[in-house]
Amino acid sequence: MENTGLSRYTPNRLPQLLWHLLLVILVCTLAACPGANHSNIEPLHRPFAVNPFNKQQRVLGIFEAELGLNLVGLYITNTSGSVETNVVVNLDVPVGTGIRVTRGSVRVPQIEPAVSTIVFFEADFTGVATDKYDLKVTTSSDQSPAKDFEMRIFTAVTKLNPSDQDFSGHPTFATSFPEGTLTVDIESFHGGPNWRSMFAPTRETMSLVYKEPFEGKMGPVPYKDWLWKAAGLVGKGLVAFSSGYYLAEGIDEGDVAKTSAAAGGALMTVAEVATFSDEEDPIFRGQKSTTPGAGEKTYKEIVTLDATYPEEPLCGETFKANTSWVYTRYTRDGSGAEKTYEYKIADEIKVNQHAGGAHTLKTDKDSYQAGELATISATLKSPSGTAWTGDQAYLSVVLQASSAHNVALVLTDDGQGGDATPNDGTYTVTTKLSSDWPTGKWSLAIFGQKNLFSFNEYGGLCVITIGAGGPNAVWERTITVN
Repeated sequence: MENTGLSRYTPNRLPQLLWHLLLVILVCTLAACPGANHSNIEPLHRPFAVNPFNKQQRVLGIFEAELGLNLVGLYITNTSGSVETNVVVNLDVPVGTGIRVTRGSVRVPQIEPAVSTIVFFEADFTGVATDKYDLKVTTSSDQSPAKDFEMRIFTAVTKLNPSDQDFSGHPTFATSFPEGTLTVDIESFHGGPNWRSMFAPTRETMSLVYKEPFEGKMGPVPYKDWLWKAAGLVGKGLVAFSSGYYLAEGIDEGDVAKTSAAAGGALMTVAEVATFSDEEDPIFRGQKSTTPGAGEKTYKEIVTLDATYPEEPLCGETFKANTSWVYTRYTRDGSGAEKTYEYKIADEIKVNQHAGGAHTLKTDKDSYQAGELATISATLKSPSGTAWTGDQAYLSVVLQASSAHNVALVLTDDGQGGDATPNDGTYTVTTKLSSDWPTGKWSLAIFGQKNLFSFNEYGGLCVITIGAGGPNAVWERTITVN
């Protein structure tokens, strides 16, 4: 008998083939069905805080309740192999948090494959308690159905001693968090030869008081959680701060001593290499090196720091700091008896790890007409000379016509808003030059920060060296507007 090839479809195999066919249909249907909750647009990392006035990342992305209005930055990426169009990202906050979302939906015309772009929401954190909050981010596009993502943010409340707003004496900061309060008293400053290093602390005391005393060596908050890396940084954000705060606020650029711990959300903590390094901070090291007795509970820890600077502590430079500090643990047992334990470090050299390499700042023209579009671009390399691309760096630029006429803009390397090629290391923004501003020479300054990648890495710290001398040294480029 002629073999037609049909003999393999025996009655015994037919039901099996039908089941396979049904399975293929089911999988294909689910893949295309919105109910499958599959999306090619996914968020990267966690949402982070951005100062709405100067568009700079806050240290570690912590949301500051005292600042009130915060921008909520979020990187999203296209995980598919094709362009996603009409991308919509929504932000929702659970009831009862006290966070008030004032702009919770953002649309991106399109995102190319394997490209990350940044979106900004807006929320008011006034009166919000210090805590960890889980927010809901929803993404969708013409090609992908809506999908929900639960993402965590952190909030803090930092207050500056109102009697010393100009740092003429001992500025004291108190940063509250769910487990307690960290108070920082800065007793003396470096007083460097220029405004970029004058406020680096040379002696300070940090006092950490817990709401609930704890047993054992280590505290209730893991080192990789936000307290150890952020509480002190948020509170001590005054050192070597960025002039972008003043420029974007419209404050006269010569007044470099006037600031506020709450409003100065993008202050650059250059001297923090002396106290909070990327490896282990003094509180963590002190806990590891002291052992309380049985039945004792730690209710307070104090670190007193002395620092000198063999090299001038400038933002973005790999300067050295010579540090000595004393950690003291305070305990109390069940009978109320108190005891202290000390751990000391003397003459330890720390190197600033938050430095970038060469950078550029350019405009597409030198002269413009009022109301014309201008394209601003910048590049930034690592200390080893490798170009940072995409979401590896966060770049912002301040464009100023006068102390009362300025704007801060975020540059991106995502193929959006005038950026020609994504992920090529050229960060770009296009802006319309306001016809309401005075004509003449306008100035530009660029600020670069490391991006946030995980809880135990710094973000929001300056990695671009800004000119020494006076505050006018921040300006790197001027354009003429007629």
